[in-house]
Amino acid sequence: MCLSSVRWEPAHPSVRGVVVVIHGLRDYSDRYGRLAETLQPQGFAVVAQDHRGHGHSGGDRQRMESLQQLVDDVDGVVQDARVRHPDAPVVVFGHRMGGLIATHDALQHTPDVSGLSLSGAAIALPPGCPASTRDSSPTRSCPRAPPRRSSPPSKRSRGGSRT
Repeated sequence: MCLSSVRWEPAHPSVRGVVVVIHGLRDYSDRYGRLAETLQPQGFAVVAQDHRGHGHSGGDRQRMESLQQLVDDVDGVVQDARVRHPDAPVVVFGHRMGGLIATHDALQHTPDVSGLSLSGAAIALPPGCPASTRDSSPTRSCPRAPPRRSSPPSKRSRGGSRT
């Protein structure tokens, strides 16, 4: 299976950090070009991979075998970012379904990332789970959060280098 990704590298020789973008259902990596172009001048490298069946990646359109398969794919992107920029912190940004994948990846591979940022994450706490992380962690006491539906993709962005 060929998984397509796009990378935006900063002009600075020293990278301040790497942002790994994980898109949502029916979305694709090129859509995050404006985010990357905003982060590049500040010294951040950005990498985004199209999930199986999304964007330029192979596979049946928007069809995945399992959540774990997507988590494993994302972990490969995180590991590649760490190899390319070993001294830079890696932050994972997940949007909608990507937030669900990012959360599972962070719970399984906590030491591999310095930060996790979620936008409209497709996660919900089941009834009876604590709503605040102040006293207890909902992700630890309620590990199975059902996904929510995501919105359709916007226009494509140009830029970055595709691999």
